[in-house]
Amino acid sequence: MLEIFQEIYNQTPLEFWIIVLFFVWAIICLWRIFLKAWRKWWEAVIPARHIYVLFKISKRVNPWFWILLSLPVISYWLAFLLAISIFTLNWGLAEILYWIINFVGILAVAIYAIMLYGLTLAFWKTKWFMLWLFFFWPIFFWILAFDKSTYIWNK
Repeated sequence: MLEIFQEIYNQTPLEFWIIVLFFVWAIICLWRIFLKAWRKWWEAVIPARHIYVLFKISKRVNPWFWILLSLPVISYWLAFLLAISIFTLNWGLAEILYWIINFVGILAVAIYAIMLYGLTLAFWKTKWFMLWLFFFWPIFFWILAFDKSTYIWNK
């Protein structure tokens, strides 16, 4: 595994450090948002846990959350079936799987937007802030993390 990172670093050092800074940026923003919502700081670092906590903060933990977490697995299996159907020249099944994969992606984006809407409401933000957060999330997560807004649903 270390060899893979060394190979990536040796080939494209600038892109590697941009990606590292991007992840550090995201973790810092999540860390601050979690502290504002009276959550523990370490929850921002654990990959699946931070999604769960974001849904908890936005008061949107329901069956949609579990569907969202299962969508990547569903997409990988559908893509695998799509590759098999193309390889076996089953074009009818390939077209159906293609549209199902697109629908799963749209569903994931819709569930993410619902979570962002709850997150903006939880910090006294407007619907317009949610739209800006959806499209320009690196900037607006930073704003949400470091502005003076307070969490509406305190313990």
